[in-house]
Amino acid sequence: LVNNGTISFGTFGNITAGNNLTLSGTGSWTVNNIDAGAYTLDASAMPAASNIAVKGNFSSTNSFKSGTGTWSFTGSGTQNITGTMTFANLAISNTGSGVTLSGASSNVTVSTVLTLTSGALITGANTLITSANCPGSVVRTGGWVAGFLQLKFPVGTPVTCVFHVGDATNYRPISTTIASVTTSGSLVGSVSQAAGANPNIATSGIDANNEVNRYW
Repeated sequence: LVNNGTISFGTFGNITAGNNLTLSGTGSWTVNNIDAGAYTLDASAMPAASNIAVKGNFSSTNSFKSGTGTWSFTGSGTQNITGTMTFANLAISNTGSGVTLSGASSNVTVSTVLTLTSGALITGANTLITSANCPGSVVRTGGWVAGFLQLKFPVGTPVTCVFHVGDATNYRPISTTIASVTTSGSLVGSVSQAAGANPNIATSGIDANNEVNRYW
């Protein structure tokens, strides 16, 4: 499919692959559900100026090439991303129940910038991985990751990055400063998804009557 303008598939418009599928052109797309199944979905020819707005669910269980454009999840209800895949640029702008990494093996990697505008990106047991150096790898004006967020800390003195995490309804970030990073590496941050004490509170030496009702 080649698009050099604007294509909108409408409220109920879907892309379902029955064979390998290539998206190209300089235009922008709006689509409800995308199901690539076990076929290759190749958008590698789409430039950075292109935007693919997904209103529903996105599933790819084989080879997915995102291109350098931005894939935006802009639904007003629950959205699901199924499959282990890499986006160059991923934006979450959900006004409903959030976007969920669905499935037992659905880690998602963002290689350039993760943009959080609204809504929760719910990882479950999966991890949202940013492979570019923080803090520039995540841009937030609203929304957060509800679950596990991996950030890459660059070499520097000092290095400060923010894990923009929370639970399904509340933003509860972690600001982390490392005095000196001599070898770049990654850390995973998360916060408990429900109120309650850390399961190791009894052996922590912290007075259980004075502890914070969350743990990070």
